[in-house]
Amino acid sequence: MNTLPRETRSVPQDKLSALRDSLQAQADNAYIAYLALCKKDAALGWEIKVKRGHFGQAEISAHKAAAEMLGRHRALQEVANRVDQLLKKAAK
Repeated sequence: MNTLPRETRSVPQDKLSALRDSLQAQADNAYIAYLALCKKDAALGWEIKVKRGHFGQAEISAHKAAAEMLGRHRALQEVANRVDQLLKKAAK
């Protein structure tokens, strides 16, 4: 018995696997980009900003960019996980 949702039954398993792998790679890349953004001076924690006495547009932009990249990672990871769940159900 096919346990995949009706709308995915016509999609070959190898296509779903490729989709999952692509989504996972994109999620990984977004997380790596997030980590790189967090290492920039403007995105450092509140302690350094208090010590320097400065929190301006560059810092706001850096934090916003990092948050967006982390959100992208989480969204892509969630979709990759759901596709993986579909594939596991179909394999049973």
